Amino acid sequence: MKTKLMKSVTLILLAVMLIGITIPVASASYSPFSDVSTSSPAFNAIRWAHANGIVTGSGGRFFPDDNMTRAQYALVLWRYEGRPVPVSVGRFSDVSTTNVAYNAITWANENRIVTGTGDMFLPENNMTRAQMVLMMYRYNNLKGRNSTSNADALDRFTDRGQIVPAAVEAMKWAVTHGLMTGGGSRLTPNDNITRAQVVLILFRYVNAFVGPTPVLPPITQPPQQPETPPVQEPQKPDSTERPNLVQPGVRIPADLTSATQMAWRIAHINEWADNYTALGGPGAFEFEVIRLVNVERVAHGLTPLTGHCRLMFSARLKAQAMTDINYFSHYGAFGGPSDVILIFTRVTFATIGENIARGSRTPQEVVADWMSSPGHRDNMLNPNYVSMGVGATASASGEIKWVQHFGGEESIFGYPITGSNCSCIVCPMFAKWGIVSKNTPS
Repeated sequence: MKTKLMKSVTLILLAVMLIGITIPVASASYSPFSDVSTSSPAFNAIRWAHANGIVTGSGGRFFPDDNMTRAQYALVLWRYEGRPVPVSVGRFSDVSTTNVAYNAITWANENRIVTGTGDMFLPENNMTRAQMVLMMYRYNNLKGRNSTSNADALDRFTDRGQIVPAAVEAMKWAVTHGLMTGGGSRLTPNDNITRAQVVLILFRYVNAFVGPTPVLPPITQPPQQPETPPVQEPQKPDSTERPNLVQPGVRIPADLTSATQMAWRIAHINEWADNYTALGGPGAFEFEVIRLVNVERVAHGLTPLTGHCRLMFSARLKAQAMTDINYFSHYGAFGGPSDVILIFTRVTFATIGENIARGSRTPQEVVADWMSSPGHRDNMLNPNYVSMGVGATASASGEIKWVQHFGGEESIFGYPITGSNCSCIVCPMFAKWGIVSKNTPS
């Protein structure tokens, strides 16, 4: 939901985004979830899937014995494939564009991994073991990998007659290659499959068809963090407050060429900034991301980041560009992170970094996704950063694109660092969320 694409630029810390998955590598040597024991048969598979952003859990728990729904399994495959953007419009009447699995289900359907029943997908129905194997078999065929099987692969199972005809070849394939082992003489093909079982079978699939068994670090206890005084949670704004995401007014044109990019952004930067201010500046989602990042930093013994109004501007500009022009990259119409931050903030940072994401529905979800990815996590927990800004914009279909911009020590073109007071709309808003602001000249 992921290979890690690392970009390095002069004076920029490596910035990472979630795009695809290659050979599985687990980054944690202890259980990432309180309800997954290190003695669980699926332990290595779950920590691999968590480290690579395929599963995130909720509230520090994975719920390994819960049944997996059809929508959840489409999400697992989609995240493993790298969260590809579907080229078609979803056709299922029971999967709305606001469903977290909309892109996953649409992608799976257009690639014939799922077919549904009529115009319905039944996303909340539990997935049976046979249905899961059939979807994985179709995915495997899409990738052009080995689909051979032994003719007698199912002979030892007494309940083989219970397999629906459409899934027989898929079950033979899964048993032949050790993905599905059953229990004794039974495959129980029509039983619901659990979340732990799904991740374990995907882990076996990757090792069998994609690459060698990953070398996992020895099991140890999580590192002890230094004691820190309890942090008083700031009072949040009313939970009914709607996030300020879609920005009308000045739009970034989709037909920019390399020859016109620089001229356009310089000519329109002040106009865009005035529009951003007129519309009320940042929204609740953006401030909440900063707050959640600081919760993680404090938990790891690090100093909280200050909110930086100019990094808020640059992050929103980048998010808006990705939404308007429909791209997802550290580079694009506004160049790389250094270009958009430098041009829009007029600030030179000793180190800067950028995290981007798409598809996450809430601040809690996007921060959890970033924390589960080593490169993004490194940016958020980098002790060299002192300030940050966040941008979030939503497309007409509801997909949110998220941007974090980080800054280290700074100097400002033509302005002194000390003794300056910011009169912008953003800085007074930080206090509402309990965030210390970095005042810079307007």
